[in-house]
Amino acid sequence: MKINTLELKAFGPFTDKILDFHSDDPGLHIIFGPNEAGKSSSLRGLKAFLYGFPERTSDNFLHPNDQLRVDGTLQGPDGQELSFQRRKKRKADILDTQGNPLDQSILVPFLHNIDAAVFDTLYGINHDVLVRGGEDILAQKGEVGQALFAAGSGLSSLRTILASLDAESDSLFKPRGSKQLINTALAEYKQLQKKVRETSLSGRQWQEHHNAFQKAEEERTEIEKTRRLKESRIRHLKRLQQALPLLSLLKKHRQQLSSMGSAIVLPDDFSRQRRVVEQEQHSTLLQRSEASTRLKNLKEKHLNISLNNTLLDQAESIEDLYQRLGSFRKAMDDRPKLDGMRIASRTEASDLLRRIRPDLSLDDVETMRLAVSKKTMIQNLARRHDVILQKSRQAAKQYQALRHDLETVQDLLGKTPEPCEDGNLSQAVKLARKSGDIDAFISAMHSDQE
Repeated sequence: MKINTLELKAFGPFTDKILDFHSDDPGLHIIFGPNEAGKSSSLRGLKAFLYGFPERTSDNFLHPNDQLRVDGTLQGPDGQELSFQRRKKRKADILDTQGNPLDQSILVPFLHNIDAAVFDTLYGINHDVLVRGGEDILAQKGEVGQALFAAGSGLSSLRTILASLDAESDSLFKPRGSKQLINTALAEYKQLQKKVRETSLSGRQWQEHHNAFQKAEEERTEIEKTRRLKESRIRHLKRLQQALPLLSLLKKHRQQLSSMGSAIVLPDDFSRQRRVVEQEQHSTLLQRSEASTRLKNLKEKHLNISLNNTLLDQAESIEDLYQRLGSFRKAMDDRPKLDGMRIASRTEASDLLRRIRPDLSLDDVETMRLAVSKKTMIQNLARRHDVILQKSRQAAKQYQALRHDLETVQDLLGKTPEPCEDGNLSQAVKLARKSGDIDAFISAMHSDQE
């Protein structure tokens, strides 16, 4: 794996800092600078880029946790490149260049199964680790190989580790020990082997036991079958025993029922009807109780009432006034409306009177009222007018018919006779016209003219 670029977008003291490691040839990149220049911060940024931000970090003094971000590009052995960004999040902290989440497994081909601890040991040695390694070399007292191995691998105090491993080994196993864990396990294993040998059977013995087991299983099956049959019989007899008193009671009830004769068949909703009747009965009883209480109170009041005979003598008048009170109240309620209608009618009558007789007032209108004889004469004249008008309409229709007949005759005779009224025609002409005989009508016309 190669690191082509490392972009410290927001990390530690850096903002948009880009470290470009592109190179066509393999080589070693050395980053140098004075103290506090950010070399250790860059190394922590590289580790955060590859393995994610730790839960607690000291690189958030310039940028808050939710803005910490490291971008970069990795190149695999096959030349494939992967560009992504890393943010400080609990989940989905790997994002592509567009900000879309990526799966953690995408880095497996590039990291070659090197976890964060191994990375720190092999590639993340800083000044503090080197100081501790030097101190370990001085503490080894001549074992230079172990000291160099410890310093190169980042393991501090290799002698202490080896001593602890030897002590742990002695606590686990000794060739002649008895209390060590492995020795105890071996002893227990031997005892179990002995117990297995003691409890093991030969093939013949196992076959005998197996045959006996099969026979016992068959006998058990038969016994279970017999037991189930007997239990079924027992349950049947118990049910019969429990039913005997009920059968006796049923027989007794049937005898009583037969002695009662034919019974009335109740409807299906009889229960509901009974409940309704019971509720009505209960309500009626309550009403009866209330009515009794009221009657008792009224009787007590009646005993305490002193009658006014003079007032009782006017009972019919009082009843009549009471009956007329409703009409009076209704009339009083309708009076404003009727007064309004009366005023409107008087106004309308005044307008009509001014159109007919401007010289009269509304108080003098009674002088224009017609006598009964004049009303009768006007009514008779109106009826005669309708009859005369109807006769006039019929005469006009006859005149139009005669005019049409006359025009027909003129066309036939070729001359225009003098107009004549229907009354001047002879009876023969009228009959000929009514019959529709043209020849007879013409002959009658000639005779009438002669």
